[in-house]
Amino acid sequence: MKLNPQRIIVNAHSALGDTMEYQPFFLMLRTMFPQAEIHCTCNQNTMLLAQLIPGRCDHYSPIWEGFKSQEEFNQRFINCVNHGFSDGKPADLIILLDRRTALIKLALSTGCPHIVTFSYFPALYTPRLHFLPWIPRKKIHEIFHYQHLLKCINSERYHACFDQIDLNEARPHFSDTQNADIYHQVVSDLAGLGYDLKTEQRPLVIINPLSGNSDRYGYNYQHEDYVRLGHELAHAYPELFFVITCFGDHPFCHLPITEPNLKLWQNQGNLTHLLAMISLCALIIVPSTGPAHAADLMGKDVVEMMPDYDCPRWIACGMGQLAARQSKPSVAINKCQYQILLKDWKDTPESYDQHYQEFVQMCHQFIKERTLKLHVKTAH
Repeated sequence: MKLNPQRIIVNAHSALGDTMEYQPFFLMLRTMFPQAEIHCTCNQNTMLLAQLIPGRCDHYSPIWEGFKSQEEFNQRFINCVNHGFSDGKPADLIILLDRRTALIKLALSTGCPHIVTFSYFPALYTPRLHFLPWIPRKKIHEIFHYQHLLKCINSERYHACFDQIDLNEARPHFSDTQNADIYHQVVSDLAGLGYDLKTEQRPLVIINPLSGNSDRYGYNYQHEDYVRLGHELAHAYPELFFVITCFGDHPFCHLPITEPNLKLWQNQGNLTHLLAMISLCALIIVPSTGPAHAADLMGKDVVEMMPDYDCPRWIACGMGQLAARQSKPSVAINKCQYQILLKDWKDTPESYDQHYQEFVQMCHQFIKERTLKLHVKTAH
């Protein structure tokens, strides 16, 4: 296709990790079609990132929040398609960033001339429904799936723009008043923990135990083990400052912390506060979850564990892989070390402990070979 749309609906309704991977897509979409009016139908995750990365879309409608019935949601979506643009005309392109049959059918019911989405098979095909040509989705990083959607819309324009974009512009920043206040609150919190950014020389390492999906599907260590890991690493590397992050009250928050360079940070704000904290770190140790991909988006190093079915789609190095395809990479490339957990990884206490010890050693190795060496270079 060689579409040149003027009024674009983008549906972006996903968890935090996906929403992070959307950001280079939004940057490229705006670069490819600077004259277009873009209306994003979304959830709170996308609204959050819109505050930190403004200027990508002209309108945001959180239609995925608070609807009481499917009929109400359908009407919200149709209203955005038909009446969500300043010239009063309906959308001429709908981009669905996830593959939901009901949503595809709903988009088709609007009469929009072009609809682009993913599919594993050519079901529901009509001349105006453009499925992304089949790609091995489990074999390439998720960040490229959305790039392929853009190529599907206008490959010529995509390639003309790709080398010109600065991927730094896809990253969150905290410069406007509201977000700057959040940033300064996090800086103040760190000072209260003994880490003063004005004078501190030690790199900050975040240990983030919490992950809804990893906990739910059984691919995470016990939260208490992250505290144990924090003590071991803090004792071994006094030249680093470690923070265990937490939202809400959990049993591991009440465990004693004895190392002077290890602290617990209980987030009294919201997700934006955690993102501000990640923006200050050199390394985050985390299960495969939203904060890992937030760190990737912001160019921070990551050590993570992940289920085998999520690899290599969700390794926290998507921005680096994307930048590496530019003739001159526009961002510094972070490093990610990861442990793959198979389905039976914790069937026995011995297996669990073996995997945990391997992860601990992975953290040690990464810190010695990467974090400490970067610290020495920065200090000089």
